[in-house]
Amino acid sequence: MKKYIIIPGILAVLIVASAIVAITLPSKESKTTSNTVLPINNELAGNAPFIGNDTAPVVMIDFSDPQCPSCREFHDYDYPIIKQNYIDKGLVKFVTVNVILPQDPASIPSFMAASCARRQLNDSGFFNVEDLIYEKQHEMRGNVIYFNNSLIKDWVKNAGFSINYSEWENCFDTNATRSIIMDNQQRAASHSINSLPTVFVNGVPIVGFQPYSIYKAQIDAALKQ
Repeated sequence: MKKYIIIPGILAVLIVASAIVAITLPSKESKTTSNTVLPINNELAGNAPFIGNDTAPVVMIDFSDPQCPSCREFHDYDYPIIKQNYIDKGLVKFVTVNVILPQDPASIPSFMAASCARRQLNDSGFFNVEDLIYEKQHEMRGNVIYFNNSLIKDWVKNAGFSINYSEWENCFDTNATRSIIMDNQQRAASHSINSLPTVFVNGVPIVGFQPYSIYKAQIDAALKQ
């Protein structure tokens, strides 16, 4: 069984009993040109954190929720290979735009934990904490993993990050970055993003958790354009 997360307007859960969920790929007649890719990427990404080469020829924009099971699968299985083969080689800039599912109570705290770390350590801080949250869920196992603010604090405090923990905790406790994820919600809605994860490759959406080969094919096609 694969989890498929739907955001009707913004969000509900649908379980799809299939090995692979739907995907949208470009037709031969609708190649994305370099003249249109940049504004599409900028509009989708906003000021979201990224990892990789800022001027890479391919931009991947991941709309996801840290508590979404399918997003966790993408992070655990596809993302590490994409990072090794493309991001670390300067070929892909990878952007994460967190959106939230109301039925997942840890969605907002997870985002705030990462975004508060970003305030001190820039984008690397965001990805360090987001990776930590995915890692802890993987250790806990299960489908939807439930965890609370206290547990997130313990994870961050004991992770050995080079942050001022008191400053981070104050940011986290006061919801200082909550408005950012509200902006992300609006961006997702304005682009009719109705499932998680949705990963754009130079503006082309790939919907749901997919095999690595699907992302590879689209990245390689974008690199040839």
